[in-house]
This record gives sequence, structure tokens and C-alpha cells, in this order.
Amino acid sequence: MHNYRMLLLVSFHSRLGGNMKSYLDQYFEAFSLPKTVGPTSEVKALNIGVTKNVAKALQHGEFRKDYDDKAIPIIKAFAELYLKHRPAPIAHNCHAVSDGFLKTWESTQCSQGLPLTITIGNVWFRNQNIYGATAQTVLDLLSEGPVARKKLPVHVWLTLDDMTVFDLTILALLPLLGSKSTDQSSVLVWRDGVSNEFSYEPLLIHNGFFGLVDTGRTEVWVAPES
Repeated sequence: MHNYRMLLLVSFHSRLGGNMKSYLDQYFEAFSLPKTVGPTSEVKALNIGVTKNVAKALQHGEFRKDYDDKAIPIIKAFAELYLKHRPAPIAHNCHAVSDGFLKTWESTQCSQGLPLTITIGNVWFRNQNIYGATAQTVLDLLSEGPVARKKLPVHVWLTLDDMTVFDLTILALLPLLGSKSTDQSSVLVWRDGVSNEFSYEPLLIHNGFFGLVDTGRTEVWVAPES
């Protein structure tokens, strides 16, 4: 078993029916962990540069307006451009797509002050859990280490510091599962109370997740200078 002396966040709560904590609470509950999650595993907090109180404040008032009017549209538009320039497939490559976009985003000036984090866990569509993952699912993936993968038993997306979700793959995946969202864009932007079709459960936050579970490479798009 690998010795995980790395930045890991694993959330050990489960989603029970409709009784679900807010996304913000789930996200930050991952900071309150048992001392170990396995005989050779060491858990450390990932410093994302934002506290729960700050994240909560960003969801209200002028902060909310600024994010809705400026930050979120910029990130979504850039994510859509990334998908246009990224080679297919998209649907079953949530970890690679999210990792590639994060690296692309972080290479731009626009990313300053707008941190995104790779978030691993579950996504529900119309009350159906698509992956049915648990914290143990994540730990099993990590214990396997990096191997060539076509699919993962968990979903991967990006979270902004105000707890807005940017999902670059779910809308491409749904048609393959025989479903279709009312959202016709290529990138899903979600947060608590905005969409009744979707809900998300973070289980782990780790910006290096791709390299821990996959031997492939991600696509980084170099945006042309304006």
C-alpha cells in the first residue's frame, strides 16, 4: 500500500435520501478528519487560501453580485473555449478534463484571486446518484496508484472559492446514460439553490488527483494573447 504523505482531504459523511448538508458544509467538513484513514496513510489539510467564513461571505451581498456578473461568466466562457480546443473524448474523462482545465486556468492572469480546486465525489441528476461513490471508493483508487484508466468510479469537477461548481463533463456524459439536462451549454455551472436537476457531494479535494490515479497526461490549452 502506498504511503500517502501528500495533501489529501477525504470526507467520511454519506448522503442519506434528501437529508443533505449544504455544499459549503460538506466541502469544509473534509478538514475535520480522523488522524489516519489507513495503516500507512497520513492525512493533511490542503491549504486552498480561503476559510469557511470567507467562502460563506462570498455567497452574499456585493461579493455575490461581483461573482455572478464577472467572475463566473469569465470562468465559464474560458472553460467552454477549453473544451472546444481539447481533443475528445470528454464524457468519461472527468479527471483528465478537470485537471487540464485547472492547469490551463492557472496559467492565465484571469485566475489571480479566483482559485479553483479539483473536487472528487458524487453527482446526482434528478435525485439519481450516478456514481454511488464513498470515501472508501476514493481510498481504494489512491491505494491502487496511477494506472492507465478509461473510466473512474467517482466524478471529478472544479470548485471556486465561493463554492460554485464548474463541471466540464457531466453534460456530455448524460446522453450516454440515456438522460438529458435542460441545460444546453457545454459547461455546467452549479451551486446550492440554483439547479434542482443536480446536486454534488465532495469526498476529496486534491489538485494533484489526476497524477495519483492515472498514468496518462492532461491537455493544457495555451490561450492566445489578446
